[in-house]
Amino acid sequence: MKLPFLDRLRSARLPPDGAAYAVSQAATGLSDPAVIEAMQQEQQVVERQRRPPIRPRAIVDEALAQKVLHGWLQNRHQTLFPLTINFRTLEPGQARLLTQAMAIALQAVGSLPEGRLGEVGGWLRGVGASKEEQAELHSALMAPPSLATMVRDVQHAGIAAYAYAVCLVAADQRDPAARLFLDYLATRWALPTNLIRSVNRRYRR
Repeated sequence: MKLPFLDRLRSARLPPDGAAYAVSQAATGLSDPAVIEAMQQEQQVVERQRRPPIRPRAIVDEALAQKVLHGWLQNRHQTLFPLTINFRTLEPGQARLLTQAMAIALQAVGSLPEGRLGEVGGWLRGVGASKEEQAELHSALMAPPSLATMVRDVQHAGIAAYAYAVCLVAADQRDPAARLFLDYLATRWALPTNLIRSVNRRYRR
């Protein structure tokens, strides 16, 4: 007489001795989370070994690229917008606005220090200002435009950074009021902090 359930027991494949989880846990002392973590770590090691090796040239290229990018970011405003003032390349209207801005900056703290106008005139000649443009500075000192008009016209002309630079040259930077005046211009024209630092390094006297 055949018994079907005995045939099924005979044909069933049982795990080898010691393969049961309870037996493994008792023998190794490892809990289930520890076993899982060990298996995951082993899998990570296998995956790292399967990754293609990094070429030495790629490491050098990446390091150089990082250094170049870091240097560009450190001085990006000067790189993208070099503030080299040259009156020979300015349009007549732009040069007039800059001389007006200088006149206002010269008078921002009251009376002019002795010899200050001569220093500013010499600087203007050094950056290519013509005799007519130097005369415009003297005319603006005699009849300066309003500060609000100058700030608005400079902003509309798109030369706020240049105007800030010439005001920095013209203002008596030893006077706290002049420094506050420059801060006011930078705020009104919404000049970036890094750009202001770049201008200060180049044109502070």
